Amino acid sequence: LKSPASNMGELSAGGDPAFGEPIISGRLRKKGGLTGLYYERYFVLDDTTLQYESAAGSRQMKSFLLHELEDVLRIPGKQENEIVFVFAGEHTGPVWKIQVRARSSESAREWALGALEARDRLRAKRSLSTPMCMDANTCANSPPASPTARAAASSSASCGTDPQPISAGSGVDGYCPPPPPPPPPLPPASAGGAAAPTPRTPAPPPPPSRQPAGPPDASQRPQVLTPAELMKRHLRKKANLKLVEAREDLLAAMESLAAAQWGDVETALDAYDTLARQMDDLGLPVEGEAWAERLVISKKGGGSHFNDEDLALASRAHARASALYDFAIRARQLRQRAANVTALSAALEANPSLSRDKRIARLHEAVHAAVKLYRETLEAGAADADQRRFDEAGIPGALQPFGDQLLAALPALAHGAYAIAADELSSLRREAPSSQRFRASRVATIARQALAVHIDLCAQLEHLKHATPDAVSQEQAELENAITEADALVGDHEEAELDDTV
Repeated sequence: LKSPASNMGELSAGGDPAFGEPIISGRLRKKGGLTGLYYERYFVLDDTTLQYESAAGSRQMKSFLLHELEDVLRIPGKQENEIVFVFAGEHTGPVWKIQVRARSSESAREWALGALEARDRLRAKRSLSTPMCMDANTCANSPPASPTARAAASSSASCGTDPQPISAGSGVDGYCPPPPPPPPPLPPASAGGAAAPTPRTPAPPPPPSRQPAGPPDASQRPQVLTPAELMKRHLRKKANLKLVEAREDLLAAMESLAAAQWGDVETALDAYDTLARQMDDLGLPVEGEAWAERLVISKKGGGSHFNDEDLALASRAHARASALYDFAIRARQLRQRAANVTALSAALEANPSLSRDKRIARLHEAVHAAVKLYRETLEAGAADADQRRFDEAGIPGALQPFGDQLLAALPALAHGAYAIAADELSSLRREAPSSQRFRASRVATIARQALAVHIDLCAQLEHLKHATPDAVSQEQAELENAITEADALVGDHEEAELDDTV
């Protein structure tokens, strides 16, 4: 199927379709027509169209008219959160399907019902505003009329005044075109009896663009808004309305946050989770723009919905909320990385597609990644300033204990590398003397990789002024002995080959 070209791309001046009031917006996973893979796209359903971005982060939107929506279906055997929008009509073409996956079955149901209800409202509105043609002969021989001409046809004499049933062949879609305009009057005769030349009628000016322009820029020229910018403006207005309606709940939540006290770190982390959910529901997320700036919402008659006292409270509350957000994010990053480091060796061992040398390489990479996170969080230039901000916000404790927890987990990576090398060495020792020389080279290579993990880890811990566990030092010595033993077998093998050659 070919995409409906008239509904793709950025809308030009006077382009179609126009934007309606947004109903639902969010990210859905759309199935690609060529690859069959699912790609995340931003969708907007308003009261006239279903739109989505043509590519991730693109300013171009693809639009489909809702009055051409045939149905929204669920595919048997597929997930409950997977639905298909089916379009067919003059703009869309014979049949056009958009298969998407929502985050949940409830979300999919909301999109499906929203689209169908908007279509039904739109069709009902169009049917009520459609004038009926009363003259079958006139309508049957006339070309399709524009919407403006169709609206004017209701007062046309050719359509009559009494309502009549519409016959199957009357008009185009039940519309009656207006009568042709009357001819211009004849010019007056000149003195010589010849008609005076008819003055030329100037051509009518082109219709104005239906695409709204934004505020003028520095050169005082109006900005042309793209579909993505129009959509953003619609969503902003809808979000403003939600904030105004929730004004009392917002002020109560900000007052509670400004006065909250947390006894320990875990209580503060739990408080952040509760706060994030609450503010998201109210339309004022913690990680968004500053609350005092976001709540500057003007009234139509002048003034603002939130006064200066409200904005001052929003500024104090957001300063504390943003500090709590940064603390919670960083503390949980350090804690989660420590847990991942501890479980990495077992996870790599459970993957049969990874060879032993690749498993050691992954463990070595994990050492560098964990140390990098530690330094960025606790040793960066802004770390001291962040800690002062946490203290001013009344957050108990510090990030250092979480960093110490990560450093304490790093020896698990060295233990995993040592276990791989020790298993290789044990297998070598069980081999017959005649075959040991063929395996000794690989054992020496793996032992050197494991030894590099130990040496690097010890150097990093020493630089961070963290003690190296005795078990890591003992494993390092055993790996050095294993390399010596494997190298000796490799040397014996080379001497034996030389003797055979002689």
